[in-house]
Amino acid sequence: MARGAAGDSPSGAPRVVVVGDAMLDVLVEVRAALAHASDTPSRIATSPGGAGANQAVWLARAGLTVTLVAVVGADPVGDAAVATLAAEGVDVRWVGRADRATGTVVALVEPDGQRSMLTDRGANLSLGPRLVDEALAAGAVDHVHVSGYCLLDDATRAAGVGALASAARRGATRSVDAASAGPLRAMGP
Repeated sequence: MARGAAGDSPSGAPRVVVVGDAMLDVLVEVRAALAHASDTPSRIATSPGGAGANQAVWLARAGLTVTLVAVVGADPVGDAAVATLAAEGVDVRWVGRADRATGTVVALVEPDGQRSMLTDRGANLSLGPRLVDEALAAGAVDHVHVSGYCLLDDATRAAGVGALASAARRGATRSVDAASAGPLRAMGP
């Protein structure tokens, strides 16, 4: 499939494919020093999230035609993630389902603003090259964005690398989100 012109999309906007995670975000604003093995006053909120899903939503809000390639669980959290993405204007035809729980990240935000994440990628670990290939072969694409989390995990690296190679073959531009410092350090140069 050749690279599509921006004018090929119904809105005339560039067509972007985002390859990455869709998660449940649990944001914990810690309101006092962490009381190890006890209670710590906090403010807690949940919402659909994940690096890939968040990027797809922001691109859709900016007026681009966006498709997300990701995997969520066949569970109520996955249902909510897909419904939220669709309501935001993201094409969710290539969000697969797995027999694992939808990924979850707990973000601890300390009083000084520093964030630490506790991550269980869950169903995201099922993302493979086949789903990415099928999504990219399904239509014209101008740009492919890959979440670094795909590239920094052995379970999903082939999908991320395959997305970048496929985009290059199609003449599409490419970008990568560097993700988080911990996985980058673990992966090395």
